[in-house]
Amino acid sequence: MGTMEREAILQKFTTRVIDCSEMVDWAKQLGWDVDYQQFDRGRFDATFSALLGERLLIVNEQFNRGLIMTGTPPPDTISIIFNWGRQDLGNFQGRQVDPCEALFMRPGEEGFLRAAGCRSVTVSVRRKNLADALWIHDRWQLATHLGETGAVAFPPELVDQLKTLLAGAFGEACSAESNRRVEDSFLQLVAAGLSVPPGNPTHPRRSGNRYRCVLDARNFIETKIGADFGVGDVARAVGVTSRTLQSAFGEVLGLRPVEYIRLNRLNKIRAALLGRRDRERTTGETAAAHGLHHQGIFSRDYKALFGELPSETGSTRATGRTSRG
Repeated sequence: MGTMEREAILQKFTTRVIDCSEMVDWAKQLGWDVDYQQFDRGRFDATFSALLGERLLIVNEQFNRGLIMTGTPPPDTISIIFNWGRQDLGNFQGRQVDPCEALFMRPGEEGFLRAAGCRSVTVSVRRKNLADALWIHDRWQLATHLGETGAVAFPPELVDQLKTLLAGAFGEACSAESNRRVEDSFLQLVAAGLSVPPGNPTHPRRSGNRYRCVLDARNFIETKIGADFGVGDVARAVGVTSRTLQSAFGEVLGLRPVEYIRLNRLNKIRAALLGRRDRERTTGETAAAHGLHHQGIFSRDYKALFGELPSETGSTRATGRTSRG
């Protein structure tokens, strides 16, 4: 599968996945540097669809459990995320998402999205193509309306048009003509949305500071995942008090730091078991390598989160069906 850095081809595929780590694998094949972590309890089920065109990469994800998604878009692209299908549309960069907002991620900037089970559509477009569309629409510079990663409120009628357009894109037969029509219409609609004042992404200072605190904490946790550390260690590494860290995690993720650490470890263990990356290790050794040393508590928490015992994960893995257009 090529990334947007290569010459694009018209291609469409849909696959069913049973774990968020499989969504990571598909997204990385499309040029994303991402991580998905399940935080809702129960068996995970999702459909991952993608449409690769000449100017757009459209990814449609429908999932039944809450996810914490972090990552950066493919090189030299701006990604636009729409969360639809639930009343609670999640939290992006430390602030609640509103129904008529488009979430923009600029090249090289990391996005942080917490979403309940819903439908999420992400469109990655080359920065130049979006800049050209905005200039043609109203002679606006892209930097004027999209100075940073954040959320932009679109008129409700425009959001409805985007929903109809993107739903139709996956329903049509894949052809150069239909793809060009979708791309032209999408760029025109987004340019129209960006041209509506105030245009600039909303990113309040307080929410941005909370988000940055959580992001720095996550980076520390990632590097120390197999070590023995506590919330106080994370707070000191980030340079805040434990109380501030607790507040930041509660506001951005709806979780306490200790809950996030445990979820992070459990998700990484599951990815290792599903990918059979630890062939020489027992399940208990894999858990210990990720900082969970009490086998009984680990098995209990694993089953509570994923709906099965760790010993069942490798043997009962289902295979998704992939269809291509």
